[in-house]
Amino acid sequence: LGMTEDTIYSIYTVLGKSTKRGDNTTNGSLGFGSKAYSTVCDQMTVTSVKDGVKVVVVCYKDRTGMLAADTKSVTQTDQGNGTVVSIPVKLNEVELWQETAAKVLGAFRVPHEVNSFGEYEDTFNSMQDLCNQVRQEGTVFLHNNSRLTNSLRNSKYVLMGDVIYELPDFSTLLPNLSIKDTIKSIALGGFYMTSFNIGDLDHAPSRESISYDDQTFFRVKTRVKQDSIKRLREFESKLGNLQ
Repeated sequence: LGMTEDTIYSIYTVLGKSTKRGDNTTNGSLGFGSKAYSTVCDQMTVTSVKDGVKVVVVCYKDRTGMLAADTKSVTQTDQGNGTVVSIPVKLNEVELWQETAAKVLGAFRVPHEVNSFGEYEDTFNSMQDLCNQVRQEGTVFLHNNSRLTNSLRNSKYVLMGDVIYELPDFSTLLPNLSIKDTIKSIALGGFYMTSFNIGDLDHAPSRESISYDDQTFFRVKTRVKQDSIKRLREFESKLGNLQ
């Protein structure tokens, strides 16, 4: 949609404020994602066109570590509305960015335009297929080998909207039954991802993992228990008594 100069400043220099707060139709709510550049570099450039006005703003951390921004230019243009965020990347980290982007963007329902995932094009396609399967089936518990699942082995995730969140301390979610150790062993060698709607669960401020507040913990634990027992029964039907 593009942003005015005032909008850019209100979004990129204010921490904890979000235009998506309370909106369960799209990703985001804490206002942290737009400042994530500061974890990998000291500044980035935001170029935005809004209704015939093109604004170029450099966003950065000042000497005290606070978020700041400077306007470099404001010009008239016939370009269409839209925004480009440019983040400098160290050359020796390009491959890491490509791999990470393939995994993160593969979870989105609407594909992004990307110039290249490099050697990780298959990773992107596999993640896209995997997340579509999770959305259709509700949960995927895999043990088959692929480049993607091998890299995610012993990983447990929640897919909420277009974002993948890690499930911390997975063992606390397992049913406290005599089969708990067996299920833990099955999960150790596999990959687990389950799907929830945006707003069903709370996430940690870092957005890297699910928050274990009482309501979220109960909902996830109930899902994991159901999925684990179902998966165990599938193994037993093929292999006999796993005890």
